[in-house]
Amino acid sequence: MAQVTSLEGLRSQILTSLYGRRLGLDQNGHLVGPLSFRVPTEGIASSAGTTDYVALTSLTAYGVSVVGSTSSGSAAYTLASPIPGVVKYIVNPTTATITVASTAGGAYFALSSAGGTVSGTTITTTRGGIGLQLLGMTTAAWAVIGTNDVISSASTRVTISA
Repeated sequence: MAQVTSLEGLRSQILTSLYGRRLGLDQNGHLVGPLSFRVPTEGIASSAGTTDYVALTSLTAYGVSVVGSTSSGSAAYTLASPIPGVVKYIVNPTTATITVASTAGGAYFALSSAGGTVSGTTITTTRGGIGLQLLGMTTAAWAVIGTNDVISSASTRVTISA
């Protein structure tokens, strides 16, 4: 049986309506119907066709944080405590090295791969053009569920340390 994935096909599976055919719950309790989800974005402002970076030092535990520096130096940030089940995106479109430290509450970052498991309280990107995808596992643990290097696919440029 083919899986229905078109917008109208998904909307036709709504059993409990929250907003007519635009939003509802299907038979498995999944939210269906919206075109997409918008998430809060911090650290960037656009005006008159240009992009300006907003100075940040603290990052929220949700949404997208655009970090970096217009100079070739480095920048440091503190990430709020994780919220279990919430995804956080951190994007560095600049050439700056960034360091993201966990909160004063002692939250840590963990990454599992074929090479083993690494954990620590700081993530450092040694070059710009890197995106991080984090998932709040508990109120004290972030799981690194995705990284990408949008400049080059050379070597790993994300490190986790104590």
